[in-house]
Amino acid sequence: MQKFCPARCQNINSSSNHSNTQPIGRIEHQCLPALMVMHPPTPPPTLTAGPDRVGTSREAVSAAEIAATQRRNDRITHNFNATVQMFEYLSRCIFETNELRDYQKRALVRCIDPMYNDSKLLLVTRTGSGKSHIMRTLGVAMNGIVVIFIPLLSLSADQMVKMKEAKQLLGSVETHHLDELPTNDGGESLQKIVNRMSQLQEETTSTMFLFLSPQFLCKKSSKPLLDALVVAYERKVLRVVGIDEAHLFVLHSNFRLEIRMLKDLFFKKVFDEKNPKSHPIFLAMTATMPSNFAVMDVFQSRLVNEYATVRSN
Repeated sequence: MQKFCPARCQNINSSSNHSNTQPIGRIEHQCLPALMVMHPPTPPPTLTAGPDRVGTSREAVSAAEIAATQRRNDRITHNFNATVQMFEYLSRCIFETNELRDYQKRALVRCIDPMYNDSKLLLVTRTGSGKSHIMRTLGVAMNGIVVIFIPLLSLSADQMVKMKEAKQLLGSVETHHLDELPTNDGGESLQKIVNRMSQLQEETTSTMFLFLSPQFLCKKSSKPLLDALVVAYERKVLRVVGIDEAHLFVLHSNFRLEIRMLKDLFFKKVFDEKNPKSHPIFLAMTATMPSNFAVMDVFQSRLVNEYATVRSN
């Protein structure tokens, strides 16, 4: 998974009242179980006193290790809460949304926690429950390039307005719906976006949201964009790959075809099996999906097929 953006964390820490807390991405070797609050770990079993514990009773050893485990769990819970505060700060400052719902908190933390399925998540929740806000908040937390595949014409005007009204307080936030670019300008509009992508550096505080249909990326005229996305991955500025309305790509053959075409062109390159630590975050979102359906089978990639699921209550 790409590193959590340290530049954005520094901006947050310098301008919030939680300067002593650390988001997950800045804590080394302390991976946070996102559901720790809901499913706290059980205490370790009682250990018998061995040769290296001469003079120490089994009760004393057990009590000491249970206390150490409790301290560790308290620290993990604190880090979870600190990371949630960071996401809430971004949500409030950039999108003027005051509170995150519980499932949004769990989903966001789980996305950036490398302990879970290499940061690959399937989010299943009803229409209108806030899936798009998870993608927005995740994007401005990670910075860089955020690619979101959508079924053609499915992106509502209201969603685009919300994205384009993002405040520029912590870095520039720009949104492009690539399927709506003019087709009679010889590719000039697309080339401007490609040039902008090439300017982003690994430590950028800018965020580029790119909405597009799979059909768009499959077109021959989109070859410059496809090449730029692969280069962005290699330069570690492609941070998130999202799939909206994922059930359509999985359950309907008309949509599966384009996704399968992108398997070799895009997905196998940015989810390279030889370099899993550099993968962007993968977030698939849907309002309906059979619980026993291997949603990412459409990508025919073992690394993308291992995902976690978060469902709202």
